Amino acid sequence: MAGPITHIVLAQKIYASHFSTLAEKDFYVGTSFPDIRYLGVIEREKTHVPVTDRRAIQKQNSFFAGVSTHVLVDQLRETYMTTNGVYDLVPKSPLITQAMKLYEDAVMYPKCSDWQSVASYFDHIFPGESAYGIAENDLRKWHTFLQFYFTHGVTRESGEMFVRTTGKPDGFATELLKVYEELSTIPNFSRWITDFYDHFQEMIEAA
Repeated sequence: MAGPITHIVLAQKIYASHFSTLAEKDFYVGTSFPDIRYLGVIEREKTHVPVTDRRAIQKQNSFFAGVSTHVLVDQLRETYMTTNGVYDLVPKSPLITQAMKLYEDAVMYPKCSDWQSVASYFDHIFPGESAYGIAENDLRKWHTFLQFYFTHGVTRESGEMFVRTTGKPDGFATELLKVYEELSTIPNFSRWITDFYDHFQEMIEAA
């Protein structure tokens, strides 16, 4: 399961080659939508329907193609991490999943050159989001967090905003950053992330 920044970066990597006929804004908002579940407003099963054929995504409208691409990214990432034994390298912690997302997002962040433009896509609520029956206030709350995160990157401030947005307990951000720092001490750990990025196009074409 990838983080918000990683989802945008990977969506950008394959947009021109596989989804250029789709509306770009709708596609990126769609690929960022499924993890709104962290607000506790919808079950994961409703936003993460398994994808079995990449070609079927191209037949969906722009927003829902983005949603399905999010799911496919998660599936490919999980296969990659498991196959390459990456989980065997990381510390045991109940926060390791979130910390890995944070670390991956930090590595991926420089690969997008215009986060301001990406953030602007979230100025409005899209019909596809409303179709899930989530309250508009919660949709706007998710957009506000994403806009802050996309324009500030991985910082203590963005971590604290995530805690406020999702209602995590006090101290969650501090503990999460401790595990994040542990990941940064693992030799060449970032290599696994950049390798996944470098070979992502091939993985998508084989999906």
